[in-house]
Amino acid sequence: MRKRVYTIFALFCILTLLLSSCGLFGERTLSGTYRAEGPVPTGFTFSGNTVTMTAFGFDITDAEYEIKDGEIVISYDLLGLEGKWRGTFSRDGDSITVNGVEFKKQ
Repeated sequence: MRKRVYTIFALFCILTLLLSSCGLFGERTLSGTYRAEGPVPTGFTFSGNTVTMTAFGFDITDAEYEIKDGEIVISYDLLGLEGKWRGTFSRDGDSITVNGVEFKKQ
């Protein structure tokens, strides 16, 4: 009985590790600040399921985001008006690419 419990636990650990390395767990949430190079300061600061977007010197704070199937969807409230912003998304090491623009982690 004890051997069977250890075997099941080992298989569970291996499965979790494999799924994590494939990005099935890790891609859905981000943390930290990512900035893009260019003449207009642009960036994202992620914490939990919230994000602050920065562009043209303005911040949209307390927005919520979801990453799914290569797309990021950000739901926000700006001056009392609710909106959703969508973009293509990919992650490679310490950088993310949103709509073809690379943002590097700071």
